[in-house]
Amino acid sequence: MIVSPHIKQEYIKPICEQPKHLGNPFNFPLNLDESGISAIEEMKLICDFLYFNSNSKPTLVNYTKELEKFSQWLWRIKRTPLLEITRFEAQQYIDFIQSPPYHWISRKGNHAKYINNTENPLWRPFAARKGNDFRQTKQSNRSAISCLRVFYNHLIKTDKTNTNPFALIKSPECKVDHD
Repeated sequence: MIVSPHIKQEYIKPICEQPKHLGNPFNFPLNLDESGISAIEEMKLICDFLYFNSNSKPTLVNYTKELEKFSQWLWRIKRTPLLEITRFEAQQYIDFIQSPPYHWISRKGNHAKYINNTENPLWRPFAARKGNDFRQTKQSNRSAISCLRVFYNHLIKTDKTNTNPFALIKSPECKVDHD
């Protein structure tokens, strides 16, 4: 499998080769032994998709962020393989990103996952804007849904699945919009 040069190799190393991390609860390894999830195989699917969508750096950055959030939710909260989620679970994810748990939100420091090729211990999947409470914007909703639709369409085209659980998901209205 070809992996994008933009993807850090530690994302696709076997779990047992992952170093133990301190500080950031979103780092791997993640014990998925009893979940039926093959994180390595799923990361390969994600990396393959990102490779085929790496022509534009802004698109690659956006897709990477969205798939990171989605895989964190899928593996840590739902504990469901990405090829097995339903439309109902896809809607649950969109509901989740409207109001993620407090510890999933970065409130200070640089939101970048890597700073000078070193993992940022303050990184979280979501970021509050300028120290304020987290608010999901209409654009962020559209971006998340669009990315996941394109991702699952890619999986269909590459014969990994027959269904796109995000195909009929609509963007929710936001109470506060920062567009």
